[in-house]
Amino acid sequence: MTHSENWCPTPDIIESLFRQKFSGVPKPREGTNTDHAKGKSSLQHIKSAYDLYGFDFQTLSRVWCCWSVRYGAPATVADRLCSVAREYGVTNPTCEVLSLRDDVIPALINKVGTSNYDDDVLRMLSLLEQKRIQTAKRHRKLQRRVL
Repeated sequence: MTHSENWCPTPDIIESLFRQKFSGVPKPREGTNTDHAKGKSSLQHIKSAYDLYGFDFQTLSRVWCCWSVRYGAPATVADRLCSVAREYGVTNPTCEVLSLRDDVIPALINKVGTSNYDDDVLRMLSLLEQKRIQTAKRHRKLQRRVL
């Protein structure tokens, strides 16, 4: 994953990768002797792995997370992914596209408090949120002095 918007996936790229990850479609490669060219699929292996860990192929939620979606709204892309899941036999799919930038990081920041977290990422999010709060307070005080 990258934070550069130039490298963020488009809806078409997400759909292609979704087919590979959740439906077992092999990655397109050059040549005639590839799994993709031969029309092979690993969908049965994916279903077996889900069964092994107690997940139902029909009812699990399929979540795609990326920094952001280039040229598309996450909800619209999620609808496309539900259509793809239906192509592979999921009768009532639940698909979600999350933006790490717009959804995940803000949700984490809203949940993290001021504790001394053992996890470095949570601690950094806590520090960044406290910086934002304290900077906003200082800015409001300065505005009142000016008025």
